[in-house]
Amino acid sequence: MPSHDLREPRPESLLTIDALRQLDMLALADSDDMFLHVVPKRSNTPVKGEAPKRGDWDTPMQIHGWRWAQGYDAAPLAAALNANDMRVTALGVVKSVDSASPVLARLCAQAELLALAHIRCYKSAGTDHGVQIEYLSMKLEQAYIRNYHIYTSARLARPCEVFEVSAQQITMICAPQTETGSRGADVTFALDVSARRVT
Repeated sequence: MPSHDLREPRPESLLTIDALRQLDMLALADSDDMFLHVVPKRSNTPVKGEAPKRGDWDTPMQIHGWRWAQGYDAAPLAAALNANDMRVTALGVVKSVDSASPVLARLCAQAELLALAHIRCYKSAGTDHGVQIEYLSMKLEQAYIRNYHIYTSARLARPCEVFEVSAQQITMICAPQTETGSRGADVTFALDVSARRVT
């Protein structure tokens, strides 16, 4: 009989080489416009990355790729959907190894609560501005690093790391670009993950 188990996959399944390969495929080798900011709740001090200052982030971490998903994949296609049955994945991140790597590994090993894990994506604002604008962000609050891999990436030809962050609150913000290249008004989606409720 087919399984109707609606539980999330067991956490140890995310530590396999197959799971690592899937996340590694998301990496963009020449990415220089995606950044991560992590703030542990206990110290309230951002983890120091090696990327240059971006906006109000003094020492962000540059990342090569990321993934997040939500959906009703366990429900029959013709069935009515119930928000309580929605599944939400952790946010998977791919980045090169740098001085922040031991800190991220420790945060995972100690199951330390993060006040914030925040990704910002930028793109060119055009010749009228001469700068990049932030057009997409994913903000995770009350979060944990659930798993951590360090490995040599054949695709990127360097040591890399993959880790996944789960959170109680997720906020996605996207801003359109105007005709002049400037940043338009924010469009926001906020999700209370534990309650499966849009806020």
